[in-house]
Amino acid sequence: ERSRRALVAGVSGMLGLSLLQWLLVAGVLEFQVQAGLLLLPFAGLLYWFVATGRIGREAGEFRHRERVDWLAAFYVGHAWWAYRVGTCLWRIRDEAGRVS
Repeated sequence: ERSRRALVAGVSGMLGLSLLQWLLVAGVLEFQVQAGLLLLPFAGLLYWFVATGRIGREAGEFRHRERVDWLAAFYVGHAWWAYRVGTCLWRIRDEAGRVS
């Protein structure tokens, strides 16, 4: 249930951010208006970063600390977060291949 909420929040946040940026580039929204509207989809994306990290740590798959999730949510540590999550997913895939 929690992972589904995180998925919906993350996808909604990414779509919302993309739509608002497209409206800005197309000249439909002014920057000041768009900047205020970014808060809601950004909150969904923040929830996705933090919830995904927490779920992965509780499952014993992610070894990074929660502060990495928070840093990634604010784009400070996004590259590091992506690297850490990616290496965990590669490891999971490799382990699953050995079991099959």
